[in-house]
Amino acid sequence: MDVNIKVVYIHPVQDLAREFPGRVHAVRHEDICMDVSGKVQMFFDFFGLPMHQSVLDYIKDINKEDSANIAFRWKDNTSFQRILEVQASCTEAMTLWGYRPFSRESQMSEESSILPTN
Repeated sequence: MDVNIKVVYIHPVQDLAREFPGRVHAVRHEDICMDVSGKVQMFFDFFGLPMHQSVLDYIKDINKEDSANIAFRWKDNTSFQRILEVQASCTEAMTLWGYRPFSRESQMSEESSILPTN
């Protein structure tokens, strides 16, 4: 695990957002997967572009599998011990991106337990 992830990934996003207010928008993979159409609409709105029906049709066509399941599939293949190790190495990044750490193994069965509620 690269413990320098916060240095090479998180802080540049914050720096860019400060330098270019209103022009930088960070998005988490899980958020996109949980609402593909809504997030694509958000991207189009952010760039001031109209979204055509063909874009929505394409999203529906390629999104055959429940994308929310894809976003959290890693929990099926990762031991709780390994998750604790990653969390220990990525505490700052998880906090900056709004992730909640797992504190008990039973949380792994909850789909969005690692994400904050909106």
